[in-house]
Amino acid sequence: TTLTTTLTTSTAFSLSTLAVMTALLFAGPAACDLETPPASDESPCVDAEAVQSVPGTFVHDLHSEIVGEDFRISVALPQGFIPGMEPPEGGAFPVIYVLDGYWAFGGAAELARSQAPYSIPHAIVVGIAYEDTSAWGRLLRRTRDFTPTAWDLYAEVNDRDLENRLAQGDSAPFDHYPMGGAEAFLGFLQDELKPMIEASYPVDASDATIVGSSFGGLFASYVLLNEPSAFQRYVIVSPGLNWDDGLLMDHERAYAETHDDLQAKVFFAAGGREREERLFKAQYGDALTAELEESYRMVERIETLVGALESRGYPGLEVHHKVIEGENHTSVGLPASSIGLRAVFGSQYFFSL
Repeated sequence: TTLTTTLTTSTAFSLSTLAVMTALLFAGPAACDLETPPASDESPCVDAEAVQSVPGTFVHDLHSEIVGEDFRISVALPQGFIPGMEPPEGGAFPVIYVLDGYWAFGGAAELARSQAPYSIPHAIVVGIAYEDTSAWGRLLRRTRDFTPTAWDLYAEVNDRDLENRLAQGDSAPFDHYPMGGAEAFLGFLQDELKPMIEASYPVDASDATIVGSSFGGLFASYVLLNEPSAFQRYVIVSPGLNWDDGLLMDHERAYAETHDDLQAKVFFAAGGREREERLFKAQYGDALTAELEESYRMVERIETLVGALESRGYPGLEVHHKVIEGENHTSVGLPASSIGLRAVFGSQYFFSL
């Protein structure tokens, strides 16, 4: 089962309490009552909590004053770890922060567990999601939090779609696509989430990784080019680098003008099918949608940004990139995260890109 607790940034678990909680978590999900048969063959006995949980996971509800939002934070401990055991060298685990936790956390947690300690070190994985689990709630909030600016073209195309869906009876927390909240969301990560995690779990605050895909990759790229010291490792998958007419290339140039180093280990990836993929399906068949589609150019934009970063000669920067053939925008996340974690941790087991 999954244990849910509500924490503020000042709350910390004692090791004894966390040990008991962890033992319960790794004991496995509650079993169905086999003495009571299901009502029919069509309704088999299923434990709903077991279906929705990741073993060995703590779930915290955390309110952000900075963003003005309620977040649901999932934390996966290394497989078999119980507080009180001998900690890793240095006394703490690396920590991996995963954006879009409702989609990506489970896969990332099991990738980290299955690859440790042979391909990556044992690590604590933190998934960041919203308490509002509705489809529109997640979509609109991630658009707000992961984008650095408001982009008129994106708004014009997508606000029409939202307006039509609301008219057909859908419900959403906003009547438009909110945008431009990346700076506030970074403040939440730095000043609210990280202190809570660092006070509650044995993590190494100096060894933090961020994993983001699509708009999550856009946000991770924004952090890399504006406050790179926020994380030491970046796994960036299919980032929306077309945002606001390629705004982040301006950020890359601005950073280079005022810095002679960028200390980070970075992995960029895209799916091979993204060379031709069209995400917006030209649902309106008009010039605006066609313009948005034309701006996409995922593989080309990643190669341009990687080339720019490599050309700077930053002594502290290690950057990899890979096009994963056969994968599209929505399927590339898991294989890219697997390869990316090995790349940024620099394991001796990492195979050639």
